[in-house]
Order: sequence, then structure tokens, then C-alpha cells
Amino acid sequence: MADKTQSLREKLRARTQSFRFDALLQNGEATAEGESAAGTASTPAGAEPSSALVALIERLGEEIGGLRAYLQVGDPQEAGVYLARLNYTLSSLNRLDPYGEQGRKSNVTLPAGGWPLPVWTQVELLSSPLAIYLPPTCGEELIRELLRSAWGVFHTAQPERPEPAPPAS
Repeated sequence: MADKTQSLREKLRARTQSFRFDALLQNGEATAEGESAAGTASTPAGAEPSSALVALIERLGEEIGGLRAYLQVGDPQEAGVYLARLNYTLSSLNRLDPYGEQGRKSNVTLPAGGWPLPVWTQVELLSSPLAIYLPPTCGEELIRELLRSAWGVFHTAQPERPEPAPPAS
């Protein structure tokens, strides 16, 4: 079981590291067609989705897949890494395509309001569409560990400290 889990981790990390979304951001392609990197996104109604939007949609699928896989094997710390990346991707999608119009043109099924919002708290996670990926037996501790990992806070057991010696009298 440990070998299978390790193999899965290595495959997921390799796929994630091979994705070069940052290059799109640096080249200014991470905005809708015809907008500058500092501007806001407003793609004309009949326009095809931009290459950056298509790349974000693909990245969204990869991040959801990683989150789901690590939650299934019970590894909230690795799943939290994917949740953080997923939140970044959702933020970008909400900025580029706030109402999800271009996403729907790319055959993405979205709620009426558009892309889901990023989730950084337990309440946001449990009320988000991402909650369907939580294991059925998921408890509060797993959710806390998942969110701590997404925040970049890793909870590790502290070594026991020896009791201080009583003051000399």
C-alpha cells in the first residue's frame, strides 16, 4: 500500500511540475484577448476563449484530480497543496471570466453564478462545490489539516520537553 501511495504521489508531482502556467502569466497571455495584464477581463460576446483561459481550465482539472486523489488515500497535507493551487486557479478564472461565459463555451458545466470561489475556511469548503470530493467519513480534523496545508501551515508533533528542574533553595 505504501509503495502504491508513493508511486501515486510521484506521478501527481511530475504532472504538476510539468505544467508551465507561469510562462503564460509572464508573457501577458493570462488575460482575455486584447487586454493588458493590468486590465480587467472582458472578452467580446462571440469570441473564442483565450489560450490562457483554456490553460486555466485544464489546470483546474489537474488540481481537482490531485485534490481528489490525495483525499482518497487519506493524505490531507498533500491534498492541501492541491487545494492551494486550486484556489489560485479559481481566483484567476474568476478574474478572467467572472460569469463563466467563456468557460461554458469550452463545454465546462458551471453553476449559474459562474466559477466557484476559492475556499480558505471550513465554512467555505463545506458550502462549496468542492465539498463533494471530501471522503464520506471525513471529520473536522482532516478538514483542519487540509486547510492548514493549503495555508502553508504544517502541524507537526512537538517533541516532549523535559520538565524544568525546581529552583534551588
